Amino acid sequence: IVSGSGSKDKVSVYTRSGTSWSHQQTFTGGVSSSGVSQFGRNVGISEDTNYIIVGATQDDYNSVSNAGAAYIWKRSGSTWSQEAALYGSDRAANEQMGYGVALNSDATIAVAGARYASGGGAAYVYTRSGSTWSQVQKLTGEHGPTWSGGGAGYVLSFGYRVHIPKGNDDLLLISAPKSHKPSPFVVGRGEVYVFEKTGTGASTYSYRTSLFSSIDLGSGSNETGEDLQSSNDGTFIIGGAHVLDFTADNAGGAYVWTV
Repeated sequence: IVSGSGSKDKVSVYTRSGTSWSHQQTFTGGVSSSGVSQFGRNVGISEDTNYIIVGATQDDYNSVSNAGAAYIWKRSGSTWSQEAALYGSDRAANEQMGYGVALNSDATIAVAGARYASGGGAAYVYTRSGSTWSQVQKLTGEHGPTWSGGGAGYVLSFGYRVHIPKGNDDLLLISAPKSHKPSPFVVGRGEVYVFEKTGTGASTYSYRTSLFSSIDLGSGSNETGEDLQSSNDGTFIIGGAHVLDFTADNAGGAYVWTV
């Protein structure tokens, strides 16, 4: 288990033997002029358990306030050490990169979302060769019916959650839970974007489709994509809608899609 505490800039790792859980290591990180970088705001671990990705949404690397970052930690035996610090190539103040983070199964791909990047948010894709990580792509919400129907002002918090199915790293899911429905207008309906690799050996992703709530209830503000998971092969996707007015005001719910 990997547990992050952004307010303490700490990440703790626990391991299981039979029915017993033991603390393995706690590590800290991040760069902040205010004293808290939110290192541990979100975390992810590779399926082989050799790599951890840690979001630090208020990281001030190179004096860019709250631009955010994602850190890669690698395990050797029972010891974890930082391998890389990932930043957006065009990072700007207050983008809060690291709000959503994900690794694929063998940690050759890392993704970090920056929900406040200009244009409604962004997600940065990195690939690993040996111990070297390189940015290969920046994705935004300029695809699908929300952008085409309403423009940049309707796509909000793109990169809030990012997810790579454990058994299918050809798919990449990115949520934008604050996005508005253009017509008829619904504030904060939310949206989940599906990207996929195309072509043998491809290292970048192309837009495939957008997923929405099937119904708009109450105020219509579902904020679909507040959380995001999938089946191992990515054929089933579930998105949390924490303010869905289904049986009561803000009772919450979840949507399941097949792709």
